[in-house]
Amino acid sequence: MLTIKEIVMDLASIVLKESELERLFLSIFSLLVSAHFFGYYFSKFSLPRVVGEIFGGILLGPSFLGFFSQTYYDELFNYFPEQGKILAFLYWIGLVLLMLSAGFKIDRTSNAKDKKLILNLIISSTILPILGGILYCKFYDFTPYKGKYGTDFSISIIVCISIAITSIPIISKIFIDLNIIHSRFAKIILAAATLHDLILWTGLDAAIKSSNKGNANTILAAFTTILFLSFSLFLGPWLSKHIVNLNGNSLLKSSSIAHIIIVCFFMVIITNHFGINIVFGALMAGMIIGTLNNESFRLAKDSVSDFSLAFFIPIYFAIIGLKINLPLHFDFQLFLTFFLFSSFLEIGCVFMSLKLLKNNWLTSLNFGFAMNARGGPGIVMASIAYEFSIINEAFFIVLILVAIITSLISGAWFKFVLNHGWQLYEA
Repeated sequence: MLTIKEIVMDLASIVLKESELERLFLSIFSLLVSAHFFGYYFSKFSLPRVVGEIFGGILLGPSFLGFFSQTYYDELFNYFPEQGKILAFLYWIGLVLLMLSAGFKIDRTSNAKDKKLILNLIISSTILPILGGILYCKFYDFTPYKGKYGTDFSISIIVCISIAITSIPIISKIFIDLNIIHSRFAKIILAAATLHDLILWTGLDAAIKSSNKGNANTILAAFTTILFLSFSLFLGPWLSKHIVNLNGNSLLKSSSIAHIIIVCFFMVIITNHFGINIVFGALMAGMIIGTLNNESFRLAKDSVSDFSLAFFIPIYFAIIGLKINLPLHFDFQLFLTFFLFSSFLEIGCVFMSLKLLKNNWLTSLNFGFAMNARGGPGIVMASIAYEFSIINEAFFIVLILVAIITSLISGAWFKFVLNHGWQLYEA
């Protein structure tokens, strides 16, 4: 998987012919139409729009179009060598703007009960499933699914991360689609998922290092991430307000929208430079900008979110679908056992933990289903593990499918709950 630096350097050297430019716009047009078409009809059938957008990409990708006509697929997406790099750039822009938009709507205020619940969620959705994953690896032989550089330790970490990971982008998009991103329930989920996924991304670094195909420094990565988040959450809003009030802030005078985008890209550059996942840079930028409540910023935030949800974000999810090649080495037995075990473990641990805190069964189930949506990070994690040859093709496909299906189930569950007028979180 290309880094942002590699993509930008490659893009800088690209000069397109007229025929290549036309084919590029055709591929973007196809992704956008397919994503919106299926996103709309999935939502009409009480399914999450985001899964419809991914499904639109799957139909255009090697799983369907490429399977029946490799020629048409190549004509659409592999017409010239640099086409994939340009689409990869759009993919990253879509992810960044999704997290920025989600950050706008996160309320950082929380009472003592919410903080207790967030801590409980982190423990029950991270530590307990990881322990279950370790036992799973003891009883299920994952040796046939090792990649060239996979070790018993590295593949065990991948299994544990795959069980416990929560998709902040997917769950954010589901909450946005259902208009509950502003709710107390969403705030608790995103706060818990942010901290919980930091632990798991650090674990992925450890898996890469143990595979002898990377040089990740786990302790340094964890320290820099914690330092960045602490600075962003505690000093970011204060610093941002002072910058906005500067008389010489020509960027703000020129355009509030430009100011927001520049702050976002600055945070992304900083996180990428220090080896922190860019998801958190964009999310922190959104949370910082979200504290600016004057009228011009409210309108600018709405404009950024509206355009992102209309263009970049659907393309991001469609490209996720485009990357999936279902016919390649699909192992049904591994898929079924891993999907059932991992879902029951993640949902069950969260459910039982919240019941011990005297929450009702519906509230406990709601939190369990939310933390079980693995989506984009599950797909990215699988891609990285496959790129570093920790896992083979069969396990890669299984992790992709489980990430999509758990997201589909979570979205459908929340729509079902809301349609029945039930409360997501009964305090």
